[in-house]
Amino acid sequence: MASNKEDEFGPEDTFLGSPIPIFEVNEDYNVGAFYKFPNWNLNYNEMPVSGTYTAANTDQFPTHIRQANKAGINFFLFDLVSSQNAGGHSSSFDIVARYNNELAGFTPDSIVKYAFNYNYGPLGINNNNPVDSTTDETTNTLDPKEIVFQQDFLNIADLAENNTNYYRLDGKPVVYILNAQNLAANDSPAVFNRMRQAVRDAYNGMELYIIGMQPQWQPPLRYDFRFVGAVDAVTHNTYMQLNENNSYERILYFDKMVYGAWSYSQEALGRSEFNLEYIPTISPSSNYKLQNPNNQNYIFEKNEKLFRSVCNAARGAVGESKMVLLESFNNWNIGTQIEESNELKVDGVTPAYGDQYLKILKEEFKVAK
Repeated sequence: MASNKEDEFGPEDTFLGSPIPIFEVNEDYNVGAFYKFPNWNLNYNEMPVSGTYTAANTDQFPTHIRQANKAGINFFLFDLVSSQNAGGHSSSFDIVARYNNELAGFTPDSIVKYAFNYNYGPLGINNNNPVDSTTDETTNTLDPKEIVFQQDFLNIADLAENNTNYYRLDGKPVVYILNAQNLAANDSPAVFNRMRQAVRDAYNGMELYIIGMQPQWQPPLRYDFRFVGAVDAVTHNTYMQLNENNSYERILYFDKMVYGAWSYSQEALGRSEFNLEYIPTISPSSNYKLQNPNNQNYIFEKNEKLFRSVCNAARGAVGESKMVLLESFNNWNIGTQIEESNELKVDGVTPAYGDQYLKILKEEFKVAK
């Protein structure tokens, strides 16, 4: 039987057929950016104008602070591993201390603050070994893992209490939890409430603003049992992770897809029974084949039009805090960086992106002055 074109249904008949509303930049947004130490042995097409650097260096920090100012970035998110890995935990604090020392050379209005991207991985938590596995409130006994978990946050609170350069939202030090959906607990709200109370007791009633991350493209309430009553906000990992073999529609309509997902996440999480904020995480590009040539993720090349549209979508999906997270300032390993590159690519002929995406980010999230 011949098809009737009048009965055909396509993407143009859904929200994908309508343009994303334009959300003007009428106020400054709070922008946080992930800060990394890349593997410089990978096959990059561009290289940073600041040269290569490692976690042991400090020379790059002043340059990066100036670039962050050019981009309108309010704070960097530095990795922090749990103190269950004592050496890694100490190293994370050492890196931030060196960064903080470099901030002394900047005027107050050019300070790019910092917060932690907390990784509880060394605690060995899973569904069969939850963080509160042996916790017994009736005897005031905490599981050893929960004791370390609390201490990790007390260490963060101690730094924030004694350092004005730690980033705060409405006076609350910000902490991001990596893969928070897997922080298994028998009673997640109780674990977080005990930790928050320990912080209050030790640091003059300090309240934290905790952001829980969950995987990209997942429904916002898939992990309500983990997040509700525990964290303050939820975000997804960068949505620029799509299988190149079976994600045609999401790739073709990427900006519209993420706007639909983000705005729904904000609406769903913000309901009174959940009372969570949603924070969009944006990226200008991604290339997971840099680390593994056999990776099946689609390569999103840097594209000004697409990035500006994604930024507009994020503005339309922010919550009360007006916060947006950027993956990333300098995660060259997966090609999400906006860090300023040399003028030419490594071939010495082709123009590179330079400081273009620093400028775009500021234009998209800060009021023009």
